[in-house]
Amino acid sequence: MVSFEQAVGQLVDLTKKIAFYSESQDKRDTDIISITIPEQPIPGALTRSFQAGTTTIDFRTGTIMNPDKTSERLTQSALLTSPDVFLHSLTGYSSQDAIIQWTGQQIGPAWGVDAGAEKNVTYISYDKLSITVNQSSNIRLFLCTNPQSVVTTFVTTVVTTVLQTSVQGDTTEAQTWDTVSSLLNNLNRIRNQIVAITGEAWGTVSHSIATVWAKFDKTTGHAHTGGTDDGPKIANTSITGLGTMSTQASSNVSISGGSVTGITDLAVADGGTGASTAAAARSALGCVGINVATTGQYASADYNCTTTLDWNNGRNQYMTLANNGQTFTFANPLAGANYTLRLKQPASGAAGTVTWPTITWIGGAAPTLTTTNGHTDIITLIYSGGVYYGASALNFY
Repeated sequence: MVSFEQAVGQLVDLTKKIAFYSESQDKRDTDIISITIPEQPIPGALTRSFQAGTTTIDFRTGTIMNPDKTSERLTQSALLTSPDVFLHSLTGYSSQDAIIQWTGQQIGPAWGVDAGAEKNVTYISYDKLSITVNQSSNIRLFLCTNPQSVVTTFVTTVVTTVLQTSVQGDTTEAQTWDTVSSLLNNLNRIRNQIVAITGEAWGTVSHSIATVWAKFDKTTGHAHTGGTDDGPKIANTSITGLGTMSTQASSNVSISGGSVTGITDLAVADGGTGASTAAAARSALGCVGINVATTGQYASADYNCTTTLDWNNGRNQYMTLANNGQTFTFANPLAGANYTLRLKQPASGAAGTVTWPTITWIGGAAPTLTTTNGHTDIITLIYSGGVYYGASALNFY
């Protein structure tokens, strides 16, 4: 059986041969296009000065756009006149560090060219270049439709000789490169997918259709029925680490135990409260300031508080005072609500005293709390119009 890897190789070779021999000898002799920048180099002017910034060159429109937004034109001989023809190799020299990036059938990677050095790149496909330098730089480029062509001795005093004698590469391969480059890209993607499916490096296993298909047999959740729903599946029994959730239907999930954290507050329209605190939930549900008629009895939880009281913890709160003085603060009152605070004196030692927040007391003055150890005082508050109104019942024991 021929492996997929062998089939790809045979297909590529066949495509190259068909494309090459279908062209006339004259076309093969004339289709190699090479371009130099500067276009007409002479001894003493072997490079073109590039401004600091990014310069773009479009070889189809013949436009050079400089960083200062001025533009120049290439000569007609430097243009790619056919939409099917692309440049496929590049040799660059720069007197300063430079970044060269090509675009064409796809956006290519960016290459760095070190100051005073050459960079050769082959087997690419482009019709535009962008060249970026941080400071003014003298640059020379050799570009060719031959995918292998490079100039081995690039900076020289005799430019014409260089271009005639130092070009290396297979000059016939340019005829087939445009035809097969997209095919090669697609086949390479297929190869990468096969490697991902099989989990093995390319070339270490026979990547036949049967080998790949075996990865989706019924033991892993795919029975190859041939029906309309005959697509790759993973059996839920092969998923581990998810508990019983992995085997439940999405329309009927039962959750027992554990906890759900890190989720966004569920909107009121979706059955939630739209909030993560009780006060915000009441506000989102429109329960603030609503009078509700009830029958029977209603009780609020008795909450053991601290001197920093949060009424969201309950309407009825209590605490045992510490010896000597302490300062109380209130938070999150609701308009129209009444609150009860039960304060017990310490079992021994000095009596506890309280410095209150702003409260309008009955009689105009705060009550004097009982000082007997173990005795209890009850403070009743009503919050209305932004004001606490307070009354007291003292000396319970």
